[in-house]
Amino acid sequence: MIKVVANHKVIESRIDEFVETGKQMIEASLNDAGNMHYTLNKNVQRENEFAIIEMWESQEALAAHMESDHFKKYMPLMSSMLVEAPSIDIYEEV
Repeated sequence: MIKVVANHKVIESRIDEFVETGKQMIEASLNDAGNMHYTLNKNVQRENEFAIIEMWESQEALAAHMESDHFKKYMPLMSSMLVEAPSIDIYEEV
């Protein structure tokens, strides 16, 4: 099992837009083969920080997701709303 934690620091004036776009991407991604979990989470201490937390059956499923049309559509949009590049960590369950 592969787990992804993608941390995003959002431009404060674009938080609502980021959340809406993130929800649209997640809705599409829940149908991807091998997806087990995919959520958008708001940091309770810092209003403009969010984490997308994902679980995939395999590295291959994650790779296919990253090549999907919806990923290629939404990720550039979401990235344009960030203060800095996202911090993305990928884990393998042991």
